[in-house]
Amino acid sequence: MADTDELKRLAADYVGELRDKNLAQTTQDKQAAITRYWEERGPMFRSLAQLVIAALDDGKEGEDAIRWALDQFRQKVIAAAQTDSQRGAFASWLVQRKEFLRRITVQLWTSAARAVPPPYGIYVALEAHPNPDFAPSTRQGSVSIPLVWKSIENLSQAVDVVDDFIVKNQLGSGNFVRFAGRVAKDKKPWAQISYNRRVWEGWHWNPSQELDRNGYRIPSVEVAATGTTQIPEAVNSYKAEMEVGNAWSSNQRRYATAKEADEAGKDLYRRWTSAEDYRVVPSSDPPNVEPVINQPEEDSERSEAQILFFHVGDKPKPAETAQTPRVAETDGLSRTKPEGYRGHQPPGEQIYRYTVLAIGLWGRARKESRVERIVLAQRVDPKQPWPLDRLVVMGRNKVAELKPKPGLKWRIEQEIWYVQPDGTEQTVLNEGTVLHTEIVK
Repeated sequence: MADTDELKRLAADYVGELRDKNLAQTTQDKQAAITRYWEERGPMFRSLAQLVIAALDDGKEGEDAIRWALDQFRQKVIAAAQTDSQRGAFASWLVQRKEFLRRITVQLWTSAARAVPPPYGIYVALEAHPNPDFAPSTRQGSVSIPLVWKSIENLSQAVDVVDDFIVKNQLGSGNFVRFAGRVAKDKKPWAQISYNRRVWEGWHWNPSQELDRNGYRIPSVEVAATGTTQIPEAVNSYKAEMEVGNAWSSNQRRYATAKEADEAGKDLYRRWTSAEDYRVVPSSDPPNVEPVINQPEEDSERSEAQILFFHVGDKPKPAETAQTPRVAETDGLSRTKPEGYRGHQPPGEQIYRYTVLAIGLWGRARKESRVERIVLAQRVDPKQPWPLDRLVVMGRNKVAELKPKPGLKWRIEQEIWYVQPDGTEQTVLNEGTVLHTEIVK
């Protein structure tokens, strides 16, 4: 259900659309009179439009919705009468204008129904309208493109589709209005893309929460001594900053998601005795963090080669003996467990980590095959695993960033990790599941 401000704005938009159509069919000498008519009758038509929207929100369709809206409108008109004679006059007017009101209601319903996204999948709304600040003889003063919902796979593609739509149709910000840029997921509001190609959460007319192109919230950062951090136009990664002596600084590590940067920030803040606070800041730099493998301490009860330690954001501690085990690869994607594997589970809280393993050619490579492992998400609650469709979309986006060559193989893995009391993470080699496999065509 739309809130009050949104309901009023939508009703005004639909009535404005009818007015524009009426003016487009009117000769120049009569346009002033038609404009005055719509200004005088505007409140009445907007009231009717709000009832049409309410019928749509209530799940009514077609003729049932039109009848309901008209009936509610008649009741409102009669209720506004203050005397019996006025009530009789209003009732007479409703009878005389019955067919006219029905035609208006049908047109309002058509506009409102067209604004409803398809029920399944992700769609972005594309439409354009004349900018009243420009003369009708100009492109921006005359362009008119009806609303359509275009199917897309993710927010990143939605931004590209919007950019292409704006450029090809030579649109100004005053043309990209109403539903243009709204993104729906399974018929529900998800995000909206503004004319400057920034992504915002929800469909509110004055949004405040910005999203990155993966749909994650971009943290807003308040700084006491240095003012507000500038958010880059293109958010490609996130970094963790430490406050030391009323000044903020960071290292060169850039993380693919805000959550990864937050985990790294917590780790550094816990270990730095001089740090007063930490924060996560968007960055235009590409992600560059690779997991750091630490060698396990000697343990006589199990093979030294079974456990890998990851210290996020930290340097590995020196080890004397342990060596990284070799894993047998059968087809480049499937894998076998090392000889002597006993399925040992380290102590600590169990979590999931989702990664992409890509094997093949990408970028400028022409002959030599490469191997790349990319972290999609870490420290995921096993009781709330991420849906596969979401992981596949994220995986395809990450693989696309590599600029892969045909034949590249990649898979999504769900790895099991264990968080220790000191914040370090352990995993048993090959303790995980392959969720999805693809070959780039």
